[in-house]
Amino acid sequence: MASTNSESLKSSLLEQIRNVVDFNGDKESALTQLHFPVKKQEEWKYSIPNFLADSYQLSSLQEVPVSSIPSGLPSDACKLVFVNGVFSSELSDKSLPSGLEVSFCPLNNSIKPFEENLFGKLNEASAEKQGIHLHVHKNASIEKSILLVHIIPSTGLSSWIQPSISIHLEANSSASFGEIWEGLPADHFVANAVNEIRLESGANLHWLHIQDGTSDGIIINQTRVACAANSLFRHIVLSTGSGFVRNNLDIHIEGSGAHADMFGLSLGNGSFHCDHHSFLHHAVPNTTSNQLYKGIYSGKSTGVFNGKILVDQIAQKTNAYQSGRNILLSPDAKVYAKPQLEIFADDVKCSHGATIGQLDEEPLFYLRSRGLDLATARLLLVRAFASEILMQINSDSLRAYAEEKAIRQLDEMTKS
Repeated sequence: MASTNSESLKSSLLEQIRNVVDFNGDKESALTQLHFPVKKQEEWKYSIPNFLADSYQLSSLQEVPVSSIPSGLPSDACKLVFVNGVFSSELSDKSLPSGLEVSFCPLNNSIKPFEENLFGKLNEASAEKQGIHLHVHKNASIEKSILLVHIIPSTGLSSWIQPSISIHLEANSSASFGEIWEGLPADHFVANAVNEIRLESGANLHWLHIQDGTSDGIIINQTRVACAANSLFRHIVLSTGSGFVRNNLDIHIEGSGAHADMFGLSLGNGSFHCDHHSFLHHAVPNTTSNQLYKGIYSGKSTGVFNGKILVDQIAQKTNAYQSGRNILLSPDAKVYAKPQLEIFADDVKCSHGATIGQLDEEPLFYLRSRGLDLATARLLLVRAFASEILMQINSDSLRAYAEEKAIRQLDEMTKS
């Protein structure tokens, strides 16, 4: 792929942002001091995006037909549609579930990311123009899943889009959200997305993130979460397709009794590159967390898992578990894994680990001996491996939607 001049690209993006929002001096200074990642930075060592242009068009809302919405989405969900990262009232459902309120305002960026980078700061700047805030009222229990559906129209240009979504669940409320990136065009684009989520005491949020990229697409997603006392946050991400995907998930457990789950399934084929970076901060006593990321890679695909758990000195009675498991279906596929624990408390139960290997020959031989061809036997084994993640999805219709997508991808991978 062609290389680009990162300083030229940064200058072009900053100039476009200046044209649509008013910069203050502090923000502009922060932006100009940051740079695009390079390999010598530890957090980006294995995952440098391949920008194909020195200049991108900072995209805005476009009119697109209803047919642009991906087919097969669960009919029992409430759909909020974003075109080029901007909320489209025309394509979104007009009726919202009781207890959910939508407004438009900048992200307040009150949840500090583990790593300050240019992508986050660029999004923060443009969020002043197009940020959206989703508010779940106190004690509300929203039965319908809320789908955030992203559409990037084909324009023939290199597009740079910046969705900015803030979600606030008040005390003792509950909701399920799904963020869908699917059916993206073949044009080259960069999706630089930020989600900021705050859970008050006793709130319960299930978040399903489905990414189905294309060969010329770059998806960089940063999700920041703050969990108050006795809250529950469950995050499940399914990454398929092709292109480049980088997910930064930062969770700050700030209240006693809070729990966080982080599950991921990456299905890599061709030259797909998928990088999951997680940071989990246990800042108070009596909190728990669990991370399980699985990857299946074929062709020349690449997987990265970099997970860090930080336990503060006052965070006694912390239980935190982290695991990454990966299967390589071809000799050219590769995975880089770096699980990390940083513990300053002495009364904790914490563990981490990572495995990388091929399909077990013994069950493969058993299935072949029962008359199954090689592709079918491989498909059954990888489906069983993936099912542990997919079964974590709490909505039946969303689980069926994700399973269909995963099975379709796995079928293609095991035949190649």
